[in-house]
Amino acid sequence: MLPASLSAWEMKSRHDQCAEDWPPERAAAANERINGLFAPDTAVVPLSTALEVLGVPAAETVAAACAQHVECMQSLPQAMSMALASYITALTYVPEQGGDDAAPSQRLYRALLGDDAGGLEQAKPFLFGLVSALRVLPRTCFRALYRVVARPVDTTSTMYRKGAIIAWASFVSTTPSQTHARALAKEAASTGTTQPTVYSLTGDHIWGYDITPYSFNHAEPEVIVEPGQEFFVTGMVTTTTGFVEVRLKTTPFFTLAIS
Repeated sequence: MLPASLSAWEMKSRHDQCAEDWPPERAAAANERINGLFAPDTAVVPLSTALEVLGVPAAETVAAACAQHVECMQSLPQAMSMALASYITALTYVPEQGGDDAAPSQRLYRALLGDDAGGLEQAKPFLFGLVSALRVLPRTCFRALYRVVARPVDTTSTMYRKGAIIAWASFVSTTPSQTHARALAKEAASTGTTQPTVYSLTGDHIWGYDITPYSFNHAEPEVIVEPGQEFFVTGMVTTTTGFVEVRLKTTPFFTLAIS
């Protein structure tokens, strides 16, 4: 079963559930556990269908916008069809109306957290298409990645104590550019309405998918990190420019966040 809430699970320490060492089994473990969610005869459905089942408003319009973006790309990997590529693009789609909740990424996030009754079943068509598309891309290793979140963290919470283990429930958008991440956080902090958070991920086993060409915001590098990569907290600081930086380092384990 999926956990009932973000607070109870996203930052939960899970040492006793870590079974696989990272190298060289990490990719095989990730594939096996995600694939285990689907029947062997599962097929990728049209993006518009997957978005409609996911509950995305104006699913056909969103799918058409994603397809148009992919058509403008100069080239695709040999095994990447336009239909598959559109799934990756959909993950970066932000609607002009309806707020973040109308975005495919947020719908998927809520489903994987278990916030919606039946959400995982509704998310499966989109999740299968997205995973099928990401699997075509190479897994790229990075020494550092940065995630920017507009909301503040509770700096007094034990979830962020030094040595605590955290793992994100859904696909996380990151950037390899520290300069870009801090600029985004500084800009958000300057509004005076929120205290953003920058998660700095470092270590020897960070991997993700470079989806920059597929993203609607392809002017900046974007790397998608799969659910289940675990990190331990090495520190947390409040910067003079108004945002909190949570410093994380990879653990030598992998546990997929979907069960």
